[in-house]
Amino acid sequence: MKRLLLACLLALPAFSDKQTVDRNLIGQLEQNCNRRIETLYDDPYMLLGLTRGVYLEGYGVVLSAEVNLAITPGATPFRMAMSDEEKAALRKKKLDRLPGLKQAMREVLTTSAKALQPMAAGEQVVLAITLMNRSFEQTQGLPSQIVMQAPKQSLLTGTPAIQVREY
Repeated sequence: MKRLLLACLLALPAFSDKQTVDRNLIGQLEQNCNRRIETLYDDPYMLLGLTRGVYLEGYGVVLSAEVNLAITPGATPFRMAMSDEEKAALRKKKLDRLPGLKQAMREVLTTSAKALQPMAAGEQVVLAITLMNRSFEQTQGLPSQIVMQAPKQSLLTGTPAIQVREY
């Protein structure tokens, strides 16, 4: 009798309607985000490190990554500093690439919402991208971080209500 009771108690979670977002699913979302950022432009080193994700029960999924919108040449004995023209060109390149990054972020949110079947409709899907800038860069008008979020259900509709914050 005790064994039967124990077996029933152990099997109870299998019959529960509540599903959870597991680490494997988060890993798939991370890989999807990595692939999308890595293929955004012709620079293979845009993604710095790997995307990290976490599921917070009752809130939702948060993904974060660090991106460099344009590779900057390092100092060498033959080239100690960038000229003002080179700095301006670098800034322009980053500004030109911002809309593409934001569109890719929206796509990652939408594809993530579709994959998050176990997550409640009202929970959030969040993507935070930190933008790397070097100390000598002209960063006026460039955010250092972009955070996009929306409820899962909103992302599954044709017109998602994505909240965008730039810092």
